[in-house]
Amino acid sequence: MTAIDKDDPTKPSAAWPEGFTGLLAGQGCGMCATPDEDDIGWGIRFFAGTYLDAYLWRSGRIRGYTVARWKRPRHVADPTELNEQEAAGFWRELLIVGDILKQHYEPLKLNIALFGNVLPHLHAHVIPRTLDDGGQDEQQVAADTLALRALLAAGETESDVLAQEGTDW
Repeated sequence: MTAIDKDDPTKPSAAWPEGFTGLLAGQGCGMCATPDEDDIGWGIRFFAGTYLDAYLWRSGRIRGYTVARWKRPRHVADPTELNEQEAAGFWRELLIVGDILKQHYEPLKLNIALFGNVLPHLHAHVIPRTLDDGGQDEQQVAADTLALRALLAAGETESDVLAQEGTDW
């Protein structure tokens, strides 16, 4: 899906992917095509929120690599398209996902990034970085999914505790 530099086919170009303006409008959006599924091929859902769903990515490169994507009812390409309630809900649920990843993986650093240059559907890459950034296989992804779901079902996250205490973020 990434555009290729015609002079050096091993190097991606800075050009936008073909059909990008249509994707911005939601035409042919792969994330909109799988609105409420636990297994979407590239990932397994462990968090189903009101505003976003979070999936462990099967890439195997970094254990715990998560993609948290905006949920329907409409396609959204950029967080600036959200109203105040949607924006608060999206970011709140993203913090919950981050908290649960921190509890399970105990990373040195949790990275959160929003891009959308290849697939312009609002989504965040949430990456728990550890000393070895060890990979994973399908069995590990399945086990981690169950563990993350159990942690979510068990109780409060750090964000919940801070919110109840009235901590100013």
